[in-house]
Amino acid sequence: MDSGAMRAFGPDVEVDAAAFVHPTAQIYGRVQVSAQVSIWPNVVERAESQEVRIGRGTNIQDFVMIHVGNGTGTIIGEDWSIADAFYTPVASRFETYGVNLADYGDSGLAAAYGQRLLQTPEYLAWREDALA
Repeated sequence: MDSGAMRAFGPDVEVDAAAFVHPTAQIYGRVQVSAQVSIWPNVVERAESQEVRIGRGTNIQDFVMIHVGNGTGTIIGEDWSIADAFYTPVASRFETYGVNLADYGDSGLAAAYGQRLLQTPEYLAWREDALA
């Protein structure tokens, strides 16, 4: 990790020593960054009223802003990228509408990736809450 970036963090920020944080990243509030996380240029993580947790091995790319909802924190699971967060709702819609990706030329890789996303504990918890 770039220790120079630590000086810009708020007092409630916890960054594992095995994480990389680019010096231009801004991290404020109750934020926990796990080992092997990489946070790249100009990322902003804000946790004014709830917590933000970034799981081990996650990659947060340039210019991403992560903040909390009204009454909810933001938790990104292990080994995730922002692309995973973007494609999980797409995979959910494919499942909901019964889209067979093989009908559109998929060799099986996209379908397997979508199924992996839909089996994560974070997605399953979100789905359970949404159906309640």
